[in-house]
Order: sequence, then C-alpha cells, then structure tokens
Amino acid sequence: MATDELLTFEELRAYLKIHKMTLWRLTQRGEIPAMKVGRSWRYSKAQIQGWLQTQSNARMRQAQVVEKAGSPIAIGSG
Repeated sequence: MATDELLTFEELRAYLKIHKMTLWRLTQRGEIPAMKVGRSWRYSKAQIQGWLQTQSNARMRQAQVVEKAGSPIAIGSG
C-alpha cells in the first residue's frame, strides 16, 4: 500500500513557488488543506494536488461566466 507523501511548510512553498507569507495566510485561513503535527504544519501532496485542480477548475468556470456576460463594465470613470 502506497503512503501519501507529506510536505513541510518550506517544501510546499518551494513546490508551489509562492512567498512564505502567502502560504502562511492560506494555511491560517484554512484555505489550503493542512494538518498540524506538533508545532509544525504538514501538507498531503495528494490533497494539495486535488486542491490545485479545484482552484484551476473554479478559475476556468469564473472565466466562462465573464465571457458569457459580454464585455467588462468600466468602474470608477473619473
């Protein structure tokens, strides 16, 4: 039986190529799958890959909605 690889905070930051404060905020807000092991955060690589797919799908659906709505609305014309 294969076990899921767990990533440390720094390993995930490097994997996602994001700033440490961005990952910290996502973790603290519960916006990214994470678990606390002692005083350290760990991230399941399989869950992160699923989360990335979900994020990608949501962005694609949002782009389709904007595309169907027509041209963008100008906001704040001075």
